[in-house]
Amino acid sequence: GHGLVSYSSQLFLIAGYNGSKYLNDVWRSGNGATWTQATAEAGFSKRYGAACAAFDDGLSQKLWLIGGVAGASYNNEIWNSSDGAAWTLAGHAAFSSREAAVILKYKSKLWIMGGLAAGGGYRNDVWSSADGITWTQVTAEASFSPRYRHAGTVFHNQMWITGGYDGANTLNDAWSSTDGINWTKAAGAMFSTREGHCAQGAWNAKGLGALTWGDCGLSLPKGAGSCKHQENRKGKGIQPSGRENQGNDCGGV
Repeated sequence: GHGLVSYSSQLFLIAGYNGSKYLNDVWRSGNGATWTQATAEAGFSKRYGAACAAFDDGLSQKLWLIGGVAGASYNNEIWNSSDGAAWTLAGHAAFSSREAAVILKYKSKLWIMGGLAAGGGYRNDVWSSADGITWTQVTAEASFSPRYRHAGTVFHNQMWITGGYDGANTLNDAWSSTDGINWTKAAGAMFSTREGHCAQGAWNAKGLGALTWGDCGLSLPKGAGSCKHQENRKGKGIQPSGRENQGNDCGGV
């Protein structure tokens, strides 16, 4: 449920849950192995499942953190930072408080898709913003089913979402869109159902692309419930505490 964002030639790890407590610390690394704590307690409250991204609001490139949850306390706060240490509350989003939504940067806008709202409300709405603060609802109900802990990426100039959990089942479907309104389901996913995974579009030197669904989340039979995934073992000298994963924590946004 933490954020992992590539910003200013560094990786930033933001907030999350370590299995016993919610966190609001921020860490940064220039190589993914050695980490420095930017702040032990950011200006925003401790939380899990916030949507995090790097985005230029027209004034400057910043880190953004939106929404999240701590216990039963959901919020739709919008925070930004130029350095990961000092955070400013920029406002509250027009959409409902939620956790584990997908956030993407696409066509010079930030996009929010789905998530889990207070009271167990799974969402499939889509919102966009040109400045990170003022949000417009693109659709109240996208073609994909309501879900959270899904993964998203941009690939071949399209937004993609895949998998997640809908309140009853883990999923393995994949959907794409160029406008956030019209969504097309990709044929026959070969991977097992899962939630809390990563998705990443990649290109090689010849311009050939590959869309990958990382198996760093939960892969469960339908209706099998849930479990926790905590890992901080890879990378010599890594210092942030172990914490749970959610979809979209691959550092590509």
